[in-house]
Amino acid sequence: MTGSSIQPNFDTRKSSLTLAAQSTCYIGVKPDRNLETPSAGYQYGTAFFVSSTLLITAAHLVPDNKRRIVGQLPGTQRATSFVEDLFKKPPPFDTFECKCLGTGLPNADLAVLQVTGSYRAKVFLKIDESGLDVDDLVDVVGYPGLYSERDVRNMHPGLIDGDIVDDVFELFPKSRLVITHGLVVLGGFMPRYRVSTVSGMSGSPVIVNGKVRGIVIV
Repeated sequence: MTGSSIQPNFDTRKSSLTLAAQSTCYIGVKPDRNLETPSAGYQYGTAFFVSSTLLITAAHLVPDNKRRIVGQLPGTQRATSFVEDLFKKPPPFDTFECKCLGTGLPNADLAVLQVTGSYRAKVFLKIDESGLDVDDLVDVVGYPGLYSERDVRNMHPGLIDGDIVDDVFELFPKSRLVITHGLVVLGGFMPRYRVSTVSGMSGSPVIVNGKVRGIVIV
């Protein structure tokens, strides 16, 4: 968990957050398209649709176009706990495949993906390219990964006891679509947020007034 969150009052933004959730998906990334083993080589994270066929995610998950990328349908409330299941034939749930069109590396940890099959997203998010200002309020929508107690300690330096770990696990249930909220503490085009996140939420959209203003890097 990084930073801390303020009172979110999510009900006041219910329609925009519903749209964001319906545009956000869990993705798995296989390091080589021809590799059928082992599961240790897989990456996973969050991505979001910005058109019916285009998605954005973090480039450290998809740094090139040599990897196979499979996503669960956007808005899935509980993603798989076993990323390798995304690549089974047939998969045990509805999926879609994509390819990497390009990244912003080394300057920006951002990748653009394109659906390669017949799937088309019914809803998607709009992008607002204006910079963020200090004290802007942002929402983050994404999928916590299979993080551990030690991961909580590493992400939140200081004295961490079992009660704090339990609180984090309750607030960020693994593989479930969550929404968190907080303040911008450094503005501009490389902003920093005081928003609670955990491993797996890399690639999540950062939303202001229903539009994407950035992505999360964990």
